[in-house]
Amino acid sequence: MPTPKIILEFKDVYAAHEDGKEVLRGLNFQMFEGEILGLIGASGSGKSSLARLIIGDLQLSSGKVYFDGEELMAAAAGRSGRREKRIAMVFQDPNSALHPYKSIERQLKDVLTVSGQVELLRDRSAFVQLQRELGLDPELSKRYPIALSGGQKQRAAIACALLSRPQLLIADEAVSALDLSVQAQILNYFRFLHESRDFSTLFISHDLDVMAYLCDRIMVLEEGQIVEIAKTEELIRDPKSAVARDLLASAEVFQNEMRL
Repeated sequence: MPTPKIILEFKDVYAAHEDGKEVLRGLNFQMFEGEILGLIGASGSGKSSLARLIIGDLQLSSGKVYFDGEELMAAAAGRSGRREKRIAMVFQDPNSALHPYKSIERQLKDVLTVSGQVELLRDRSAFVQLQRELGLDPELSKRYPIALSGGQKQRAAIACALLSRPQLLIADEAVSALDLSVQAQILNYFRFLHESRDFSTLFISHDLDVMAYLCDRIMVLEEGQIVEIAKTEELIRDPKSAVARDLLASAEVFQNEMRL
């Protein structure tokens, strides 16, 4: 079996907020092409800070971050490296990703236009079918975000991110606001995409049940440090860190509705 290609790599990475508070400390890990890597930890452990660092919203203090073999940013210099490769993010709050004065349909079409998928805009039936595959009601997509429920807005935000055909998708608590039946639909869609498209996902969640269903490996953060990283089945069977053991004790792995 060939060695999987490394899509994302952190080498001794430190990062701090503008006030000087250190939020990531000495991170070393590799993420592989096509992988779904789960990132879990308590509130304030550094999960969202790690995501913000990748997309350029948090300054690197020291160390190196590589994306698809190229250095992504320069430490402490405020300079971002070349970012031709697509990195998309699904935020915890869908309102931060959706334009309040454009219909969802218009926003989906904008993404298709920017990503060069104009053929889907010429065929109305194909565009409608695409929305249904994403779990969106084509009639609801004619509405503006203010007219949608929280779950509907989150599905629209996820759809916009997926339509950009990212190499790396960062999902930060992307399903936490959805009920279990809708969570299952979105998670199954993630799995379908990983079978049919060429991209990787960094999936951030506080829910170990969700990660056990979706992720290939799980990385555990505590106070900005990696305390454990392992294949999902190994971490579930024999967690090494106290954080992972606590998370496992509070979860109902393989017992919720998504396992049916």
